[in-house]
Amino acid sequence: MTTASRTRRIDALMEQALHALSERRWFGAERLAAEALAAARATGDFERMERILPPLLEARRQRMQLAIDAARSRTGHPVAVQRDPITDRTSIEPGCWFVGAPNLVGADARRLRLLALEREIPVLVVCFEPLTQLRQLPIVAIAPGFTIRTKVDPPPSFDAPDLEWFLATQEALGDAALESMDPGITPPRQVEQILLRLDAVPEHEELHAAAIEIAAEARRFAQEEQAERERRALRRAGSGIRGVPEGIETEDDDDNNDRPVDDADEA
Repeated sequence: MTTASRTRRIDALMEQALHALSERRWFGAERLAAEALAAARATGDFERMERILPPLLEARRQRMQLAIDAARSRTGHPVAVQRDPITDRTSIEPGCWFVGAPNLVGADARRLRLLALEREIPVLVVCFEPLTQLRQLPIVAIAPGFTIRTKVDPPPSFDAPDLEWFLATQEALGDAALESMDPGITPPRQVEQILLRLDAVPEHEELHAAAIEIAAEARRFAQEEQAERERRALRRAGSGIRGVPEGIETEDDDDNNDRPVDDADEA
């Protein structure tokens, strides 16, 4: 596939995602925008990444709200607690899911989230690990090649977590992912870092906002690098010989240096 055909495909996916948003098809919009983002990432197209991320955020924001609304209207406790293994046959209801120790780990939470997306069921998932000796609760999220953990105060009841506590805990995990970014690397490498974190914690608005900003910085960085390459090419072309490194004298330069000095010159 040529670069032009890849670009056309990304643009078509973006257009379809925006159309799905206009029709309030949140899951379809998220799926199309995520596919467009992956395609732009594969080609290093930072300008299109920057444009794709806002509709992706909007689709996810709407899905998150559906999950929160479902949790608030749930009979009994608003947050579902899951300790049994997650399988393809697991029944998934809309809402907020609290999963973890002793039987489940971060990979199980991710599997639950992806199953729900595939079935177009709005859920939010928080995974917890065993309490530390200091009575802090580790929470975790994973993506291929990336794991993020942070610690929070545990809920008053593990069997009936409070919804506000649940949402604050999920926000804390996204905050920890954002704080783990390395500001010392180049913007293109920061793009890779932030997209890994978005894959692990996709329901965090500040991560999306940071990703948009970093993609813009990477676009400017790439443009400046391209401009510098063009300036170097022009300087080489101006030397009269293509590809001659700067500072190397050519034969034309030597002709003037080797010309004998006559009496008129000395005068």
